[in-house]
Amino acid sequence: MKNELFVISPRTFAAASTEAVRDTKLALLELGLFKLPFKEVDIMIKVEPATSFNLRAGSPMDLVDDILNGKARALQWAHTEESCMTLTFLGVTLDKLDGERHEIGCDDVIMETTPPKYKFDRWSVGTQAQMDIKSAIQSIVTYLIVMLATKNTLKKVVEHKLAKLGIGKHKTGLKSYPRVTTIDVPEDRPDHPDHATEGKPKAAHLRRGHIRNQKYGPALAFIKRVWIEPIFVNADEDYVSTRERYNVLI
Repeated sequence: MKNELFVISPRTFAAASTEAVRDTKLALLELGLFKLPFKEVDIMIKVEPATSFNLRAGSPMDLVDDILNGKARALQWAHTEESCMTLTFLGVTLDKLDGERHEIGCDDVIMETTPPKYKFDRWSVGTQAQMDIKSAIQSIVTYLIVMLATKNTLKKVVEHKLAKLGIGKHKTGLKSYPRVTTIDVPEDRPDHPDHATEGKPKAAHLRRGHIRNQKYGPALAFIKRVWIEPIFVNADEDYVSTRERYNVLI
């Protein structure tokens, strides 16, 4: 039987900043809640060619040459549905080693493009030419866990009964999965308390999840830790445009 498939829509990447996702991850780690919902999952995202990018220090020169000569392409998360490239990460796992370190792995990555003549075969995660896929997997896993922990994330679940039984004509694509969960930004969102949207276009914005030390009891002498869930809110476009967005390259 296939793994559970999680599809992260481009709108969610556009709505969450690097800082909000990172801070939420740190809080989830502190609470011991930074976990995938299943031992092994498949994750599907949309990507697009990067207009600009920075290679990490220590990147092999053959990878640099391949990018400069057009033999390798730099990709970033797509922020609209118009992207023609789909990446599916198969067999994503997260093994907790201790309180802060996690080993994140993936068996294979399948890339499909339109038109079909640009369709690629499976990529091996371990090859030097695709070494940045490992950092991409880590970012995608982080993003998925944060989205699942977000209070009002829209989660659309579709179950395929024939796939559960291992029968049916659909051997590829979404219908071959027994269960597909699509992660998206909700249509109805509360307004951001510090960034009024009156008279300005409303944009989705992720407020980070964090731990609050809350006083209670007689004379407020005691303190308890309270988990404040991340939540999508409305914010004005000027505020949203100043955030640091994801630009993880492959």
